[in-house]
This record gives sequence, C-alpha cells and structure tokens, in this order.
Amino acid sequence: MDKTFFEKMLEKLLVDLQNYLPLLAGKLVVFLLVCFIWPKITKLILKALDRSVTLKNNDPLLLSFLKSLIKALMYVIFAFILIGIIGIKATSLVTILGTAGVAVGLALQGSLANLASGVLILFFKQVSKGDFVSSLDKNIEGTVESIHILYTVIKQANGPLIFVPNN
Repeated sequence: MDKTFFEKMLEKLLVDLQNYLPLLAGKLVVFLLVCFIWPKITKLILKALDRSVTLKNNDPLLLSFLKSLIKALMYVIFAFILIGIIGIKATSLVTILGTAGVAVGLALQGSLANLASGVLILFFKQVSKGDFVSSLDKNIEGTVESIHILYTVIKQANGPLIFVPNN
C-alpha cells in the first residue's frame, strides 16, 4: 500500500520529534536548573560583598551602590546564559545589541547621566548616609538613606521617602 503525502510528512515529523525530544528535555532541565540556582548565586555574591565591605568599615552608600550595580550585572549575565541555553548564538545577539546601542544610548541619556553622577557622588564622597541635603530648585530636603545606580533615596523630616535622580 502506497503512503499518502500526509502520512509521509507525519511519519517524518514523529521521527524528527523522537530525535529532538532528548535534546529538548536536556535543555529544559539545564534551563530550570539555572533559573533555580542563579538567584542563589547572586544572593551569595551580595552577602560576600556585604561582609567584605562591612569588615573594612567602608561607606554604606558605596555598599548600596555596588550591590545594585552587581545585581544589574548578574541579571544581564543571567539573560545571556538563558539565551545561550535556548540556542540563540550570543554573537548574533551581541551584534544586534551593538547596532541598537546607539538608539538605546540616546534613549537612556538621562539614565546614563544618573549613573555617572552616582559614581561621582560615591567616589568624591560629596554626601554620606545620614547627611542632611537640600535642593533649592526642586524644594527637596531630608537625610540621605542610600544611593543606588540611578537614584538617591532621601528621607524627609516628616517621614516620606523621596527617590531623587542622581544627576
């Protein structure tokens, strides 16, 4: 009996699926394993940073800034690992990101200015945790709670927290 076109296609599909399922299952296991382990690795690195900086009596603002920077970097690395597991080549992704970099850079001009300002604030020690700051043009007064990658948290005298861009 001669097989029809659809029967041949279905048979080919089933054979291909049978060959691909073990590879897919392996990728799925690795994907889930990375998704489970990566946040724990990130927390471990942040705890180690916290202990090392605390032992040296460094500025707590520097610690909060470094924590938020490391957390952001870990998420970027995590995304690249997951994309690699899925099977997308990182070189093609980097090429696409590189070509889109100009547009993203222009779109994130304010955020990049905030990042640079945050680094300058921390390295030149313009303010420290607990310092009272005020801005005449923005009508903001309060004590510095923490400095993050893009913003500074200021606690007002009457209680509320204000998130002020670093620039």
